[in-house]
Amino acid sequence: MSSADTSGTTTVSSSTTVGTSEGSSTVTTTESTTTATDGSSSGGSTTGGDFCTIDLPPGPACPAQAPRGSASVRSGAAAGPADEDDLVGGYGGGGFIQDPDGGTPVQCSTFEQDCPDGEKCTPWANDGGSSWNATHCTPVDPAPVAIGQACMVEGNGVSGVDNCGVGAMCWDVDNQTNMGVCVELCSCSELTPVCETDNTACLITNDGVLALCLPVCNPLDPGACADGDGCFPVDDLFHCAPVAGGGAPGDECQYINACDPGTFCAAAGSVPGCGGVGCCSSFCDLAQPANGCLAGQDCLPWYAEGQEPDACLGSVGACAAG
Repeated sequence: MSSADTSGTTTVSSSTTVGTSEGSSTVTTTESTTTATDGSSSGGSTTGGDFCTIDLPPGPACPAQAPRGSASVRSGAAAGPADEDDLVGGYGGGGFIQDPDGGTPVQCSTFEQDCPDGEKCTPWANDGGSSWNATHCTPVDPAPVAIGQACMVEGNGVSGVDNCGVGAMCWDVDNQTNMGVCVELCSCSELTPVCETDNTACLITNDGVLALCLPVCNPLDPGACADGDGCFPVDDLFHCAPVAGGGAPGDECQYINACDPGTFCAAAGSVPGCGGVGCCSSFCDLAQPANGCLAGQDCLPWYAEGQEPDACLGSVGACAAG
């Protein structure tokens, strides 16, 4: 992610596991790259009400279809203290899950969908745990559910068996009902990922096993994401993701999505009086004199001048100790 100053003091990273009622999980986002839409938009930001909306331009098509099974997937990359974009979620797909230790058993490519006819390639937990650590081919449901529609998983959210269509998986699964929503899996390849869903970008996690097209958002807009989700920074963009626990400005945190919507997990040095490795801090609008920052903080630009990926994000700032 881009920090609020050039020294990177507004970011926080940690590999400490956070427990949930059904298990424990963390995540490290290992890559966030090519974005795309269905081609219906010409790009450019729009303004609705008091907040502008990110409007990503159409991304490139897949440059060339790689041979079957040749998509690059990393192995053995365990999360560590140097990783920056850590998120935390619940068992079975409430959010992101930590990178698994050791090698990655890959039966198929979720990018290429190279399973036999009548099957699809999905991420799953092959060890009975709460983290997606492998891919496998599984039968396509006779009446598959479309992207954006409600879906159901068998067993739990990391079983890799759901009723979404080819190139999609059931995400943000409720642990009680096994219901979630179908989201697009990134296509093409890990080096050149493509998303066809409007205003989404590819986030690749879990050692390359989990590659999802998730919505981008404006962190200054409180209505940018669905209820229960926040707009959190990952690499150069902001994405809607489930809020894990939540925390007000000044509260201790360890993961980007462990703070309330409208805030993010900043490094301890950016939040006066912070006693942990990180504390929640507010986003702020550079164009507004009353920025809502804590005493001892200033509203600092999130991006270096001219480096914002969308004009809508040019006024995004972070409350940080100057």
